[in-house]
Amino acid sequence: MKIRVFILASLLFTLAACSDDGGDSRPVEEEYIVKGNPELIVAGATLNPKGLFTANKVHELEEYSLTTALSFVEKSKKEKKPKDQSELEEENAAPEHESQDVSYKMKITTSSDNTYFAEIEQLQLQLVFKAGSDGILQLTQLGSSAETTPVRTLHWSQTPDKAYFSVLVAGQSPKQGRLLVALYFRNNSKVKKKDIPIYEKTYLYLAGPGVGVKWDQEKPVQIKACGDADESFAEEAINSWSQSLEGRLNLKFGVQKKFPPFSDLNQRCIYRTHLYKEDAFGITATIIDMRGGQIKDSDIIIFDNSLDNYHSETRKANPDISNDFLKSYIKGIRTITYHHEVGHLLGLSHQFTGKQSIMSYDFDSATLTYYDVNAVQTLYPKLESESKKKDRIKK
Repeated sequence: MKIRVFILASLLFTLAACSDDGGDSRPVEEEYIVKGNPELIVAGATLNPKGLFTANKVHELEEYSLTTALSFVEKSKKEKKPKDQSELEEENAAPEHESQDVSYKMKITTSSDNTYFAEIEQLQLQLVFKAGSDGILQLTQLGSSAETTPVRTLHWSQTPDKAYFSVLVAGQSPKQGRLLVALYFRNNSKVKKKDIPIYEKTYLYLAGPGVGVKWDQEKPVQIKACGDADESFAEEAINSWSQSLEGRLNLKFGVQKKFPPFSDLNQRCIYRTHLYKEDAFGITATIIDMRGGQIKDSDIIIFDNSLDNYHSETRKANPDISNDFLKSYIKGIRTITYHHEVGHLLGLSHQFTGKQSIMSYDFDSATLTYYDVNAVQTLYPKLESESKKKDRIKK
């Protein structure tokens, strides 16, 4: 029985794709519809609601540009028809990045009641911050030309160099029901521009065909199964990719029962949520820095109820198959899902050109293919040994 899976979707968060003249690419805006309360995605996470900015330094916010907005909602803004495989492939194909001489920085205005308005004019977006008695700002409202939504701040995070920060909020929209929104910002002045290697365009990467944006190979990348994520599936997938890398990148697997939410910029996690998403078993949120040429963060969310639903639908469609066969079949789907999503975490995009690949929507094995191995090894070339580096420096 051939497994044909075409409902895996990847989120690509592209942070701060900058042009030489200082312009920003338009922020990535992704909306994902789930059945149930979106806050369940961060159930069990350790949240840090304490703000990063104070009223007396509110204009520090003007140094940051909005780069990504990710929303989990109960209802879409507009009616969506079911997508066939070709539509899903087109939607999730490797992007071609275009830079514009436009800034998406916040412009701050104040009122007399400790309220601060951050306008991003190009997006017709307004963020409303309120200062508490301690002077710390909290995001209390999201506004657009179409709708204004009160929100509660759940979690703040910031990279150690303060080049990026994120804020996670929850609320209820009159049009879209309950929602969970993660906003990511970047301080363009804190990231030095680096040349990005360009490889063969047959290799499809998250930053675009042949565009070599990757993790820093000089540092280990630790990926943790957080909360009740399936440790065995996660470890197997990470080990498979690690073996294919042949030491080019030091991947480490860990388990963490106390963990931050997916929006946190300082930890890589694989999460399992008991929500149902109609067109995905898993998504990978990867934050890439086009100016610095590196992946800065990535997290995987597995929709467990989607897998459970697939199990039920397969049983209905195939009433004569044995329980043992069905159990093995669904285990295979779960294994493929984890391998597929870890591929995204490493920087690979979907493969829709007909090549056999774990990154396509048409595969029946978790074994990495010739294309997968070549693509990841090209993205992560062998590092120069320390002895050779010293000899080269001496010369």
